[in-house]
Amino acid sequence: MSNTTLSGTIPKEIGQARNLQALFLGSNGLSGLTGYMPKEIGNLTELRTLILSGNNIAGLFPGSITNLKKLEQVVICQNIMSGPLVAPVYYLLCF
Repeated sequence: MSNTTLSGTIPKEIGQARNLQALFLGSNGLSGLTGYMPKEIGNLTELRTLILSGNNIAGLFPGSITNLKKLEQVVICQNIMSGPLVAPVYYLLCF
């Protein structure tokens, strides 16, 4: 769902997609996705790629993100997030 005009927050129900391997929510217009990343993101234990660039997501990464042991790529530029992520992982914070 990248390069769309999605807006609002990432719903906590995202955590129900336990077999999801890639989540592409980048570049969603001027307002884009806002709010905070829900702790339920940590339920996506099969996730390998997380693309959230070009939104307005703020705050700390939830502690549950350390459950994502298979995470290989994270692209988070143009957001207002902070905090630790899983290691080892390839981070592309900004271009």
